[in-house]
Amino acid sequence: MSFAQPMFLWLLAVIVPALTLFLAWAWRKKHRLIGEFIRGRLLAGLTLGISQRRQKARLILVVVVTALLL
Repeated sequence: MSFAQPMFLWLLAVIVPALTLFLAWAWRKKHRLIGEFIRGRLLAGLTLGISQRRQKARLILVVVVTALLL
């Protein structure tokens, strides 16, 4: 098996770290924007039943699955 352009295989090595950085940036941005629009007292009531641990686990699984697919 040979590739026509093997130098493009290096781009695959960049995808997983780039995805990780993007998801971390989006997570922080989302929480900062939520904090700007919702007061601290209301935030606890509005996010009742939403597990941050589960959300983080989902993001980690997205990165792991992407890495395994590549």
